[in-house]
Amino acid sequence: MRRFLEVDRLRTGVLAGLAAGIVMGIVSLLFYQTGIFNLNPFSVMARLFLSEAEAATSTGLVIGLVLHLAAAAFYGTVFAFLIDKRENALYWGITFGTILYFVNAGVLGPALGLFPPLWQVNLPNNIGALVTRVLYGGVLGYLVHMWLREPVEEGAEHH
Repeated sequence: MRRFLEVDRLRTGVLAGLAAGIVMGIVSLLFYQTGIFNLNPFSVMARLFLSEAEAATSTGLVIGLVLHLAAAAFYGTVFAFLIDKRENALYWGITFGTILYFVNAGVLGPALGLFPPLWQVNLPNNIGALVTRVLYGGVLGYLVHMWLREPVEEGAEHH
């Protein structure tokens, strides 16, 4: 039974993370198209492995999209294993998204040279980055709440 629950958490985390990542990606692209973000989010992800010029090509953007979705699935899986009870998953998801803002936008991105530290970025870009990550966490938490199976208590009657 325990193995089933671990596989269920893995499946739920990956699928919920991917779905939340798609929503986040769409909103991020809208923010880029409207000028809230000054960098294409998929191009930024591609710069983990490509030069800035290569990351701006269509191939670079596809690589960035794949990396974005892989990160979304990874974080979704981490969240699904961290969450204790699914009834609080939405609230914890929003909290998780907020933490991701500080970890990704505040620490990892600048440390990897993908973009400047938060205090060197304009306010709309910072707010947009926070909104997209809180949205990711909220969608993730909602889907984990909906999809994750609760363990059956030992000795509980089955009907």
